[in-house]
Amino acid sequence: MPWWINWMYGLLGVSILMTASSMDLAWNHWRENYATDDGSDEEERYELRSTYSRFSAASLLFVTGCTTAAFALLLRSQFVIAMGILPKTLTTERSVFVQTYRTGERQGFRIPIQESKLIPGKKPDQLILNVEGRIYSWALPLDADARIHGEKLDVKEARRRIIADWGSKYISKELTGQTGGIAIGSRSRGTGIGSTAR
Repeated sequence: MPWWINWMYGLLGVSILMTASSMDLAWNHWRENYATDDGSDEEERYELRSTYSRFSAASLLFVTGCTTAAFALLLRSQFVIAMGILPKTLTTERSVFVQTYRTGERQGFRIPIQESKLIPGKKPDQLILNVEGRIYSWALPLDADARIHGEKLDVKEARRRIIADWGSKYISKELTGQTGGIAIGSRSRGTGIGSTAR
């Protein structure tokens, strides 16, 4: 899990403070100098820039700050904190239950497994879950805090178990050769996340 995930609210606080300070400087202290000539000595004086200029600069800073914060929250929401593979029942198909930083630990997304695909991540300790019709993918971290059925496993064994339970039909060709109800959770904010399926 990237280090900034657990520091998100602190980083957002810093971003808000910096944005507010920058807007204050632009609105109340952004000046330009005028040279005046009284016929003998030339002096420099500073006056606030026009209202239009200061308002434009402050608005740009506000939009930039909001965009940065929204983008950071969007990135954070793509990380899975817990996942479970739910078996087929009389009324439902085999599916994946995913909890992210967006849903929290009380809610989640239930996705038919035939609409999903598991692919390798950019790093060995990460898998990516693609869902049909969804623009963004979910990142499934397999770091030191990852647990399967509450059991801590190394990255290689965790990947093997997930891939084996997932089913080769719904994983990428790169993962087909890496095999061994799955539930995986990662500890976030210093607390353990329980398995979603047991």
